[in-house]
Amino acid sequence: MLENAVLTNINQAFSSDIRYFEIGKAFYFIAFIIDCFSRRILGHVASKGLTTEQTTLPTLKMAIKIRKNNLPNNIIFHSDGGGQYYDKEFIKLTTECCFRNSMCEMAYQNGKAERVNGIIKNNYLNHLTICSFDELVKMLDRVVYLYNDERPHKSLNYKTPIMFEKELLTLQQQNKPKMIESFDGYL
Repeated sequence: MLENAVLTNINQAFSSDIRYFEIGKAFYFIAFIIDCFSRRILGHVASKGLTTEQTTLPTLKMAIKIRKNNLPNNIIFHSDGGGQYYDKEFIKLTTECCFRNSMCEMAYQNGKAERVNGIIKNNYLNHLTICSFDELVKMLDRVVYLYNDERPHKSLNYKTPIMFEKELLTLQQQNKPKMIESFDGYL
């Protein structure tokens, strides 16, 4: 479904992925949801387990909250088809939000989310000294802020995802038709 979609605005397609993160001998998981048009990370979580309740549900709830529960119908929600995305509670929430679920068969078909996960893990987290799960949670919040607010993206004309979205919204408001009020009864 996402493969053939032409995106022209934010809130048309979200993509999600989960990746492991190793600290010492312990494995944790980081999950993300991005807006495929702006590349903005809308939801993220670090978890000790791989269940839906620990990964995809809190990430989706965060994304919905960031968009202030003001989402249009028919947003494509794309993922790699992991079990967390088939869970009945996850499907219930995407159905309530009128998302269209889209699953891929191969990792490269979820390239945007895979790329973001790789950037966060390899370009940020792996270069930090993280010794505990609590530190991972704290650092994940920090690096998502850096990614969204300070890291320019070539595909966004060297703007950050936040700058790109703000500029997009400003342009959309400027291009809205303006109504002229007439108080004297004449037009």
